[in-house]
Amino acid sequence: MRGVQVYGIFGEIAELCGFPDVFYFTRLFKKVTGVPPAKWR
Repeated sequence: MRGVQVYGIFGEIAELCGFPDVFYFTRLFKKVTGVPPAKWR
């Protein structure tokens, strides 16, 4: 259940930032920061 909530939050962030989907957002986030969004929190 937690995974669904996390992707829901990141899905909203991705959409608000103009990314086509949450998976692209998370891949790019990890590439830029070196950590996935869930670890950043």
